[in-house]
Amino acid sequence: MNSMGFQCKKCRKTLFTANEIVDCHDQPLYKVNTSTNSQCYYDDILFIGENKINEWISKQINSENWIKGRLVCPTDKCLARLGSFNFVSGETCRCGQHQLPSIRISRSRVDAPIKPILRIPDTIEMKFI
Repeated sequence: MNSMGFQCKKCRKTLFTANEIVDCHDQPLYKVNTSTNSQCYYDDILFIGENKINEWISKQINSENWIKGRLVCPTDKCLARLGSFNFVSGETCRCGQHQLPSIRISRSRVDAPIKPILRIPDTIEMKFI
């Protein structure tokens, strides 16, 4: 899985990697089958797995005593709102079978890593003069 980081859209600080993201059923994102989970797929929210919380998220959750609150960029000069957490009232997934992960990041507040694509042509044409 790509370990490049998602960045704050405002200050460009790297916040978390793709390895920390889970789907709405708390499964690793790379295992998501969008054809079977199409009614559950959230394209506007990134969920962070509770067992994959990094230091800056953990610090903000601890300051609110693991109840609920906002997640803001950890850069002191930025402090842009990125998402939220709620460990009190769990919401149910769109399919109605699963509880959504408690930590959410708005996709519109972060820039996703772009993996460069190197394209090699299938054939090389050689012309002789």
